[in-house]
Amino acid sequence: ILSAPQERAEDDATVINAILDGAVERYAELVARHQPQVLRIAYSILGNSEDAKDATQEAFISAYQALGRFQGKSKFSSWLHRIVVNKCHDLFRRRSSRVQELPVEDTNIFEKGDRKMEPSLMIEGKEMGEHVTNAMRTLSIKQRTAFSLHYLNEYTVPEVAEMMECSPGTIKSHLFRATEKIRAQLEPLIKQREI
Repeated sequence: ILSAPQERAEDDATVINAILDGAVERYAELVARHQPQVLRIAYSILGNSEDAKDATQEAFISAYQALGRFQGKSKFSSWLHRIVVNKCHDLFRRRSSRVQELPVEDTNIFEKGDRKMEPSLMIEGKEMGEHVTNAMRTLSIKQRTAFSLHYLNEYTVPEVAEMMECSPGTIKSHLFRATEKIRAQLEPLIKQREI
């Protein structure tokens, strides 16, 4: 019996082969299957809904155009996630000079709290999420990407290294620096709450 990831990989491979054989309309299946996670990755890196949607759209267009070069050495999702990371970095560079005025809905890149949770804990979690989100804006794009992929999207260090096309050691360095910067910014807040 195949595990779910293996089944998904086979499904992706079957759909990709059909697309390459001329059934281009089946690309919509890959988009529908992978879009939620791709959008989540883009949003966690960029922190803005519109930018995340743009990066996601560009990633799917690029993936479609390069589908013939996908060799199947890694999972399709890993290959696609590498593309969206690159699109996020491109978009970040293109738009880094503009002032980022994020709408209220975009002030917290963390998911909404559990509705069954105690209301005071939900508020506290939301506030902390906003503070961490603001701290993340001070990180370099590589630190932010490594932090987002590892801590928010729960990829392993080797998976993040593959997506960012660098060594696991480099990822560990980005994660260490990102964590130190975020901790330094949150420390006064945590001390204030302890009083």
